[in-house]
Amino acid sequence: MSFPLNLPLPLPHFHDSNDSLNYLVVDGSQIEQLEPLLQQQDLQPQRICPTHLLPLAEVSPYIMPLTPEAMAWFVQYNQANIGYVISSEFTIDELIDAFCDYYQVLSAYGSTVFFKLGQPEAIYILLSDKTCLLWQWLTQAWLPTREGWEHVRRDQAFEAKETRLPYRLSDVQWALLGEISRRNCIEMVHQHLLHFFPAVLEQHAAPLLWIKGWVEHANTLQFETDVDVLHFFNILALLGEEIIHSDRYLHIRQLLETPSEQTPSMRVAMADKLAHKEAVDAK
Repeated sequence: MSFPLNLPLPLPHFHDSNDSLNYLVVDGSQIEQLEPLLQQQDLQPQRICPTHLLPLAEVSPYIMPLTPEAMAWFVQYNQANIGYVISSEFTIDELIDAFCDYYQVLSAYGSTVFFKLGQPEAIYILLSDKTCLLWQWLTQAWLPTREGWEHVRRDQAFEAKETRLPYRLSDVQWALLGEISRRNCIEMVHQHLLHFFPAVLEQHAAPLLWIKGWVEHANTLQFETDVDVLHFFNILALLGEEIIHSDRYLHIRQLLETPSEQTPSMRVAMADKLAHKEAVDAK
């Protein structure tokens, strides 16, 4: 099990024979301080974020003209799944308005969820629906994924029809997005452990599979947010798997496994704090 992290090569030829312009969209949720970083390069980034959701501005995607300088920055950053290229006949301001309509969508079950507009693997699932109204604003998209570049274009038979918003994901789209989220979570944990607990990874011949198994276990305990999962892996790294398989740290194990008036997020955060204390006391 492995996840390619670099931008897939070779790069495609970004060209549209129509009177369209190319734009680069970059995911602000994966790159800290993205806006000043892009401004330093004079790339003219503009944020994609509805006004009523401005508290989420720092993790929102950015769009900018695909100038040679913007493409050079994107290639030099050399990360898959942090941005993509679109072709459109519309202006940046018009595209921002269009994308904002998809900032929140409906899950297959009808609940409102945030959609990761800056992630190419996620937008690929959305644009695979050739009737999606977002195609009214785009002619083509080039999407670098962990499996290579995906190139999608608007169907010649596409007709913009009045569509009720927010957009509702199909069962298939919802399942595919869930798989992307799981892969992203495994990658996040892997990077976290590489940085803080590299010796833990060295103990396993297939560390990604080991992480996958424990992510699934964390989810069964209702630790589902990224922060929850990182707390859980801190505990595993500090105290070992015996935290789950034995009674040596029973007070921490009970905190992890026993529902209470505290939310799962509160319980795993407290368990992480106690695990750090145990690790310090053991030295």
